[in-house]
Amino acid sequence: MVRTRFSGPSSCSGLGSTRSGGAFEAYSVYEFSYAFILLRSPPPPLRSLLPFPLCSGSDTHRLSSTMRLRYAMVCSSNQNRSMEAHFILKREGFDVSSYGTGTHVKLPGPSLREPNVYEFGTPYKQMYEELRRKDPELYKRNGILPMLKRNLGVKTAPQRWQENIADGQFDVVFTFEEKVFDMVAEDLHTRDHILLKPVLVINLEVKDNHEEASIGARQTLTLCQELEATDRWEDVIDDVISTFEQRHRRKVVYTISFY
Repeated sequence: MVRTRFSGPSSCSGLGSTRSGGAFEAYSVYEFSYAFILLRSPPPPLRSLLPFPLCSGSDTHRLSSTMRLRYAMVCSSNQNRSMEAHFILKREGFDVSSYGTGTHVKLPGPSLREPNVYEFGTPYKQMYEELRRKDPELYKRNGILPMLKRNLGVKTAPQRWQENIADGQFDVVFTFEEKVFDMVAEDLHTRDHILLKPVLVINLEVKDNHEEASIGARQTLTLCQELEATDRWEDVIDDVISTFEQRHRRKVVYTISFY
């Protein structure tokens, strides 16, 4: 059974699930069906999940032409993990954006006590040029310059999750660190729930280095492809996550919130 945390409007407080820190604890999609009762619509049918193969070749092109969900990739500084996933998903035709949740954008410096700190909105190109002038050998060797060069080919500058309301609603949000997951879930929980549109927030724990970011991005792509292959992710999310966990031998935590 997949363990989830369900966060939604405060009117859901009478569900009978335990509540801690603004998030409801739930243990199967049956609890989630109560949210639909509160919205005065019948709960969705629970259907068995068919296996979803990883799309490749012509299958990938066919999938990209029928994308229907909006995705957001979120890490701390919108530099490594979220941007690698953004790069991969954008290349495959997904409707994807990316963000960071930190107060500032931080990049490794000459030592742990000397990071390079930037404001969100500072162009990747500016960071690239500044670090190339400071110490081109160091920042090429530790992968920062190649990372920034990739980033500036994806979008102009890092963006902050807490300031993205003007970007509209997302269907699925991926985070790559528990702390970031909690910040995104709490931010969504404190926003006004006007549309009552569900948003799925998934945490896939990924170490903040270039190799792990690449692996995490490919696994994120796989999970996004599986979500796209469903008629309604709300009906089968427990099964989708369970299948993914068994296939990749890693734990995934998710929560459901609302816009």
